[in-house]
Amino acid sequence: MIPHVKTAIDLALKRKQVAAGSIERSRRNNAIANKAGLFGYHQSADSQLTTTIRMADGSRPQKAMVCPTEQLV
Repeated sequence: MIPHVKTAIDLALKRKQVAAGSIERSRRNNAIANKAGLFGYHQSADSQLTTTIRMADGSRPQKAMVCPTEQLV
């Protein structure tokens, strides 16, 4: 996730804005079974990056900042 965070921060700095956000990561293991002997198991992982952009004085930007997905990869 570090390259994605760096991209968001770099874009904000380039526009003289301030970026703040959070990263959430999770991992799940799910298992299910019944009396008949059936058993299921599944692993999954997820991550999410949330960013808020503000002007240096704390106000909202006059124009929304759109960052194409290609710039985050």
